[in-house]
Parts: sequence; C-alpha cells; structure tokens
Amino acid sequence: MFWKNLKTDKDEVSEFYKIRPLDNQINDNRLSPEDVETMVKSGRKIHTACSFDVETTGLDDTAEVIELAILEIFFENFNGKYSIVGFGKEFNQLQQPKKPIPELITNLTGITDADVKGHSIDWKEASSMYLASDLCLAHNSRFDYGKLKGLLFEESTKVWACSLSDINWSELGFINQKQENLLLYHGISYSGHRALTDLHAQAYLLSLEDYFDIMLKAAKVPQYIVCALNTDFETKDSVQARGFRWYNNNVDKKFYYKMVSKDELEEEVDWVTKNGYTKRRAQVRPISIDPMKRYDSLDALTSSL
Repeated sequence: MFWKNLKTDKDEVSEFYKIRPLDNQINDNRLSPEDVETMVKSGRKIHTACSFDVETTGLDDTAEVIELAILEIFFENFNGKYSIVGFGKEFNQLQQPKKPIPELITNLTGITDADVKGHSIDWKEASSMYLASDLCLAHNSRFDYGKLKGLLFEESTKVWACSLSDINWSELGFINQKQENLLLYHGISYSGHRALTDLHAQAYLLSLEDYFDIMLKAAKVPQYIVCALNTDFETKDSVQARGFRWYNNNVDKKFYYKMVSKDELEEEVDWVTKNGYTKRRAQVRPISIDPMKRYDSLDALTSSL
C-alpha cells in the first residue's frame, strides 16, 4: 500500500505528503441536535460515542488528572461498515491537583500551576456525557480508562475502544504509533499534549480510510485471558517465548497469562497445558473478559482465581 514506503525525516515527510495543519476539520463537520434528529427521522440509525483524553501530573498510579476533554462523535453502521457522520458537543476543563505540577509535565503540555489554580472538573457534567453515549474511546484507553475509573464511573457500563491497540498500525505499515506521528503520516501536523486538541486529531484520524470501522469491530471481538498457575520453572523460557507474560501482585497471585481471541483460545490452552508443565499437574484457567471491563486491572479481571 501507499504507506509502506515511510519516511522518517520530518522535512522529507512534509515535502512528500504536503503536510497541512490540523485546522477546522472537526468544526466544519459539527452536527447540532437538530441535525442528528433529522438524520434519525429519515431512517438512519445514529449512535453516539464519546472520546476521552486526560492530561495528568505523571504516568504512575498516583498521578492526578489536571485536564479532561470529551468529544461527542456520531456514527452509523451502513451495510455492515461503521463510519463517522459528524461531531457534537465537547467538554474541556482543568483541575488543580493536590501537589504542584512537575516541570516536565508543564514543558510537555504547557499547563502551569497558575492555569489550574482554583479550577475543578465538573464530574457530574462529564458523567452525563458518558452515560448518554453508546461507546467510549481513547487513543490509549488503558491509560485514560484507568485514570477515569473512580472519577467518571465506579464500574464501566460501556464498551471501550482504543485507536492505539484496536488498530494494527504496524500491519498497515505505520512504524510509529504515536498519534502525532500517525497524523503526520496522513498529511496533518498538530501540536499535541493538550486534551481537546488531541481529541480533534484522533477524530480526524479515525474519519480517514476504514480506521473507525476496524477499531470498533476489534473492540467487540470476544477476548479471554489464559492464566497458567504454578508452571514448572524449567518451562519458563518456552512459555515466555510463546507470548505469555509473568504477573505477580505481591499478595496472593503469581501466574503467566496471555490475552487471546476466541479463535485462539483452545490452541493456547492446549499449548500451555502440554508445554508449561513437566512435573506438576497443569493448572490452566481461561477467563472470559467482559468487553465493558477489558481495561480493568489484571487483578480485577482475574478476581475469580
């Protein structure tokens, strides 16, 4: 495909793809409630997704949210293909954290202590948008979901899609999967690391090619965790080479695990049962993942063990 011959030098990319800035692509396709109502009355079945992006004081579990943005995306399924038809309202608010914003984060986002002073996110308003949606998404849903759980929702009641992991960008020929670079490859430049700007960029990216359709269909594929408990030490190299990862919560769980699709489940269970144990009795536990909870912590997903 066209994108296989990628260039990595920014000047070469700009010349080759004729880079233009992210401008009014979203605002030019903004739909009012009346517009959506007209579509529905004409017989079209319009769904609502909410895309989320947070800026935080860091990347660890204790990092605080300092900015939240939400963008309404309207989409439909026509002849079996999901596509974006327009964009609705948006939400963008700052929040003062308990501790000063690290200099690294200010340099990255431009958000200063002065910007957030006295500000707090209206979580009730944000929650109303979440509850009214049919689907949630982010570019890195594992991160954004993790930060929003306990603030926006206690237990997820929506399917979450991810424009980073639910699209196999590498298979499509894209070496770097950072959103800023993906847009650059598609001829758009923008300055990232502010929540609403990132959402506009993500929405534009997903409106190209069949990316929205690919992402949404992947998000709906049934997934499982194959957990192998008490494997023999001698088998660890082959188990790891198979793609199983080690998990230890330092309390009561130690096991190898692998996320698989329904089509892969039987083969992976059979493989680790035969190859993960040479002395001990096999203890392999496949666990079905609720599509609304797939970005929960591994500890929560394996609570039945």
